Amino acid sequence: MITKAEAITMDRLDSGFFSINDKGEIFRHFVMTRAQKLRPVKSRRAENTSGNGYLFIPISINGKLKKAMAHRIVWMWLNGAIPDGMEMNHLDGIKDNNHPDNLEVCTRSQNMKHAFRQGFVKLPGGIGENHMFARLREKEVLRIRKIHKSGLLSMTELGRMFNVHVTTIKRVVDRATWKHM
Repeated sequence: MITKAEAITMDRLDSGFFSINDKGEIFRHFVMTRAQKLRPVKSRRAENTSGNGYLFIPISINGKLKKAMAHRIVWMWLNGAIPDGMEMNHLDGIKDNNHPDNLEVCTRSQNMKHAFRQGFVKLPGGIGENHMFARLREKEVLRIRKIHKSGLLSMTELGRMFNVHVTTIKRVVDRATWKHM
């Protein structure tokens, strides 16, 4: 389903307000004045970066800022509508790379499987470094256990050294975590 911000952006592409180059970059050629008149400007990139790394086109609708996601706009401009229930996937996992060859339409399930396969998202039940909340690497766990066994540093000092809480160190040493090693 196309959003209102996307529909406005597509209309503005049709009218020449925006353009898309062969790299999937969107350029602005006009600005809208307060009097709702178009004023030509030197061409410049139209996208902003969202907090999660995706590019978007800011669109004002009734005085409220809405976002038209740039990857969706690039796809729709070049390929037509995105079917209902489908979403966009960045094949290389780089959220601001909207090159047409880097975009594909897929289901939510296909998108998530791709993200897991490529290592963009860690599985919740992963073991060791592959656990989504892992703060340490296997080499560090071995070092922590070795240093603790030698008695050279306290758990508090190890925590500072590895930039983790002392409880994390205790759980590593006691093998409450990283049991597989």
